[in-house]
Amino acid sequence: MAKINNSAVMQKLIDELELYPAADVIPTELAEKILPTFQVNSEDITVNPPGSNTIGSSSSVHNNSSVTIYTVPSTGKFFLTNVQLAANSLTATGMASMTVQIKDAASSSNILVFPVYAAAAGPNSSCNSLNLQNPLELEPGSVIQTVSSAVGIYVSGSIVGYTESD
Repeated sequence: MAKINNSAVMQKLIDELELYPAADVIPTELAEKILPTFQVNSEDITVNPPGSNTIGSSSSVHNNSSVTIYTVPSTGKFFLTNVQLAANSLTATGMASMTVQIKDAASSSNILVFPVYAAAAGPNSSCNSLNLQNPLELEPGSVIQTVSSAVGIYVSGSIVGYTESD
């Protein structure tokens, strides 16, 4: 049997077990297979991570143009966590892309770009997604767009993100 020689441990046992030294026997030994456990931090910790939602998506865009998927709110902070881009072409060769404006950047830039080739045997389609392990904070009031670089390339996309208030 192990003896308890530490007065702080003894006091902790008295306090936690609500023992009364005048009336109760205070344990001074531990049984061979019994070990005391103490709760070090009894405070509750609540973690509320921001929820991510599919914020916006675009239908097909073609004819060498762009479509706005989402306009970033002008108040608060918007964080982009995931983007998805799909393209389809019957006869055209070109690029499909998604543009965003990162916080404090001078202008928009492509976040996801891939080539689309015309297929002789039928439609050629491709899809790509990007999961951002470190969410990107976007410039307030900026737009997220899908872009088709040629007539006959059909592009669609969706984004996932969340907004935090200031």
